[in-house]
Amino acid sequence: MKIDTIVVGPIGTNCYILSNDKNEALIVDPGDHFKTIKSHLEEKALKPLAILLTHGHFDHTGAVLKLIDEYGIETYGNKEEEPVFLEKKYSMALKPIIVDHLLNDGDVITISDFTFKMISTPGHTLGGACFYFEKEKTLFSGDSLFFESVGRTDFLGGSTATLQRNLKEKIMVLPDEVRVLPGHMEETTIGHERVNNPFLV
Repeated sequence: MKIDTIVVGPIGTNCYILSNDKNEALIVDPGDHFKTIKSHLEEKALKPLAILLTHGHFDHTGAVLKLIDEYGIETYGNKEEEPVFLEKKYSMALKPIIVDHLLNDGDVITISDFTFKMISTPGHTLGGACFYFEKEKTLFSGDSLFFESVGRTDFLGGSTATLQRNLKEKIMVLPDEVRVLPGHMEETTIGHERVNNPFLV
């Protein structure tokens, strides 16, 4: 699996484009800059299959509706996050984001030859999620886990205790070598965060 990162939007959100040997792609958190994402797909001759959303805030969903209109692709997200996806004041979209596949904690999904597990990590929002690609030892952590930090918890539905508990119980149990690709800033690893993240040690 090849992973390209496009930094989009006013807050510098990491949008990830995952591709396979068939030139198929998944898009994780297309927060803005639809034209840039589209140009990348065209330049690499990639066929997008789906959008994975770690949560419903505008800086992670800003290009979703245009991508759906352009490619007719479906969306995946945490079932617990549905109220945030549907609330326009969070997505800042002209209409609610209807997520096609609302997943439960631990669901394993296969799309073509991409396989991932949705791990529910509420605390930043009602239903923040991480997507874990076990074979590739890669975790897309959204705004739940950052390099030596964690997501803000002062939004509606946020909870520091809930976020810390979910990260410790569900994410810090992953192997040290797992690559962590967050919603903002640089990547890290589970092993690094286990030792160096002041919110989790």
